[in-house]
Amino acid sequence: HKPFEHIYRHHRRYRITEGAEEIQMRRVAGYMFGYMKQQAPKGVRAD
Repeated sequence: HKPFEHIYRHHRRYRITEGAEEIQMRRVAGYMFGYMKQQAPKGVRAD
């Protein structure tokens, strides 16, 4: 078989599992970021 086939297959599997985890992390991070922005005192700009 071709040498890069194994790497590609492993990469695909790695990307799928990591992708799901990353999406969840981003969702939580986005929620936390939004929460922090809400909690920020008035007059403070969070750009």
